Amino acid sequence: MQDKQFILEENEVRQIKELTAFFRSQFKQWEKISKCREQFLRNSEETEIFAAVRPEVVASWRRSRNYGVVPNQPLTRKVLDSIQFDKVIKENEQLMQTAVPLLSKQINFLNKTKPFRIGLTDRNGILLFLYNSHVDQLKCSGLNLSEESVGTSAHSLCLKLDKPMYLIGPEHYNEVMQRSSKVITAIPIHDTKKNIVAAFTFSYHRDLTQSKDEETLFVWWIAWQVSMAQRIENALEMVNQKQSYSFDVSMLSTAMSMVEDGMVGVNCSGKITYVSNGGEKILGLGQNIILGQNYPNIIGNLPLIKSVLQGKMAKSNFTADIVSGNKLKRCLFEVKPVVDNQENSIEGAVIHLTELRNTGSIDKKERFEAIYTFNDIYGKSVEMVRAKQVAQKIAGTGGCVLLIGESGTGKELFAHAIHNDRQSQSPFVAINCASIPKSLIESELFGYEGGSFTGANRKGKPGKLELANDGTLFLDEIGDMPLEVQAVLLRVLEDKRVMRIGGENYIKVNFRVIAATNKNLYEAVQRKEFRKDLYFRLATFKLSIPSLRSRGKDILELARLFVEKQSSELNRPLPELEAAVCKRLMQYDWPGNIRQLKNTMCFAVNMREKGNIRLCDLPEELLDISEMNQHKTIRSLTELEKEAIEETLAYTGNSLGETAKILGLGRTTLYRKIKTYGIIVKH
Repeated sequence: MQDKQFILEENEVRQIKELTAFFRSQFKQWEKISKCREQFLRNSEETEIFAAVRPEVVASWRRSRNYGVVPNQPLTRKVLDSIQFDKVIKENEQLMQTAVPLLSKQINFLNKTKPFRIGLTDRNGILLFLYNSHVDQLKCSGLNLSEESVGTSAHSLCLKLDKPMYLIGPEHYNEVMQRSSKVITAIPIHDTKKNIVAAFTFSYHRDLTQSKDEETLFVWWIAWQVSMAQRIENALEMVNQKQSYSFDVSMLSTAMSMVEDGMVGVNCSGKITYVSNGGEKILGLGQNIILGQNYPNIIGNLPLIKSVLQGKMAKSNFTADIVSGNKLKRCLFEVKPVVDNQENSIEGAVIHLTELRNTGSIDKKERFEAIYTFNDIYGKSVEMVRAKQVAQKIAGTGGCVLLIGESGTGKELFAHAIHNDRQSQSPFVAINCASIPKSLIESELFGYEGGSFTGANRKGKPGKLELANDGTLFLDEIGDMPLEVQAVLLRVLEDKRVMRIGGENYIKVNFRVIAATNKNLYEAVQRKEFRKDLYFRLATFKLSIPSLRSRGKDILELARLFVEKQSSELNRPLPELEAAVCKRLMQYDWPGNIRQLKNTMCFAVNMREKGNIRLCDLPEELLDISEMNQHKTIRSLTELEKEAIEETLAYTGNSLGETAKILGLGRTTLYRKIKTYGIIVKH
């Protein structure tokens, strides 16, 4: 056996000799330890009974008793079911793929020294596989051999103490384990980060005191076990190196998938690991200077790059000035994270730089992809946390979604996040039903064949419904969709096929619809302004997005975020918000919600001359809260009265007499208010 696996370090040889001497003495204590165990199981805690037992074993006995472990319980009662064990095997897939082939190659040789058993338990004490020389079979197991389950054992102490452990029969808590082996040894196995991932066990069935040959054989066994544990760790290290190489390839692939301008790769700690020729040219520095530097030293301290590395943003697009030689260059940044799919962790980022010499040259080709994820939706208020939780549950369903909320509350962000949660690689096609003229909305949705109408592209054009196939169609401002188009959309949703304008053949489509509105669609249904059947089709899952005014201190958190982004884009120092500004932001009603807050903070950053943001830096509408709120209250009461009259008219079938009676108004007063508010009464 002149194999590298048996070349041991001097200290390992010394440890093995010491171990052999230890076991020789332990076997002589067998009966004494056995009696100590019996007294302990009779709940005796007399100090003298533990004189022959090692402290770590006594401590484990006590834990085992506290766990309620039954000493004579068969091990077979602790087997995981197939679903649980499959999950454990999957979690330890890399360990199994590494260890099993190594051990399988040794089986034929080991069988010359029967009887014995070798096994591998994971970090939780689950037996992954066991080889029993009696039956000459290496098989998966699924026994739960944790200390909590079967009590004191060599492997449980090895896992707990993270060191080699060796137990003779009576030191085990479980009687089956006590009888089955004279001695069991367990060696810890670690991953590349020195975390313990498994215990490699060897069960020996012979008495070391019987002969010198037995002792010599045992020394060989321990040497083999220590060597094999080291080989498994070395193999895991090689796998990790391959994965590290795979990460480098992944980073390069990510870079090459983007437009070829300046490319800079950074690792998770922010050090630059790659720069393209274009990147060197834009930065005005050579590769020998750039590589190994922290990105803020070369590119600048840009918070949005840090946000991507920390996983707070799925990607980031922004403009900023960088220093190149003795010049300032305005650049467009696109930052994407590099993700280790196996660990589901961010390992770095690729930064794409485009020098903005002529903004007209930027590619404006339409891209059907969602940008935002749930990580981009900020907020700790109860309302927003609840909305995110519901949205995350909805994301996994695949059903139609109706997002309801005031303008500027972030309905589009939620649409992006719901799509990206499960369908990030599929198309996300958005259309704003309010921004497209009624005469064009049908061709936008359904597409057209070449020559279908005057001005049409002679090659034809696919519609948004067709482009959204196998992905998501986001219909913003759905309440503004014409009734005749609603009817055709409903038919597409039911039949899952679409025909282009001027076409003759149907095209099969399958997509999820996420619709958004700031209107009360149910009331629109009552007024016959929105199809009832389409409403109930879209409202499979309804999600109300909270207004900004209802989100409390989220207002300040978002304000600071917008200040940080705007300051970064302008390459200015990050200012703080003065206390008076914070108070005013919390007092304001925010009719435009997050969109208005973003514009407000953009205005404030640009108006600020130096120091912190002050009240005088805010837009005019925020400076007179009391007058604004007074007008708002009067206006709100007026709107409520109008709404009450309209709802009551709808309820009574436009009966003026019944409406006046329900509202407690005289007929003359009701007529006057209907005229004042411009309410149309249908007869």
